[in-house]
Amino acid sequence: MSTETLHLLSEKQKSMPEFHLVDCCAATLAGMKAGSIFNVTFSGEETLHAWVRSINQNLCFSGLVLYPLRRVGGSALILLFRVSQLDAILKDREVRALLSGDGYPGGGVFADLACLKARIADQSGEFPHEIGIFLGYPLCDVKGFIEHGGRDCKLCGIWKVYGDEKEAAACFARYERCRETYWRLWITGKRTIPELAVAG
Repeated sequence: MSTETLHLLSEKQKSMPEFHLVDCCAATLAGMKAGSIFNVTFSGEETLHAWVRSINQNLCFSGLVLYPLRRVGGSALILLFRVSQLDAILKDREVRALLSGDGYPGGGVFADLACLKARIADQSGEFPHEIGIFLGYPLCDVKGFIEHGGRDCKLCGIWKVYGDEKEAAACFARYERCRETYWRLWITGKRTIPELAVAG
């Protein structure tokens, strides 16, 4: 976010869950990316569930869903995903081969998400790096990250790149332009979050 854009934010806006939704999920709202994750703080479980329900009701026309992945103390890790895009990714043969090796059952988006949620909650192992698949990262980069333990990447941006760095750099730039545009529209009150969500 540019310094100029940051100055437009009030302290109240910075504390809103919607702030994090726009900041981290603009490309998913715009239909450019299958999923995005963000952290928010909440005063209690019911407050979190009420906010998630409200956003989901407002975004249902667009094919977008908010899905809490983990809550620790007053902080929640939330996935915003586009059902149609994620479904297509999860049906890919190579993706299924990788996920089935980690115990993912298949059977639809929500069955695989339930498995991801359980793997995130499992404190005995490291964070499940296959989450990149659910975020729409290229499969070669997800595999590269897992195989190299996050080291020796060609480029580090929104994700660590092990494949086509030129294409990834162009993608990162598109996502950042989208984020800046969405920020300006939301901060200035020209668009609400449902109005920012592209149907699809």
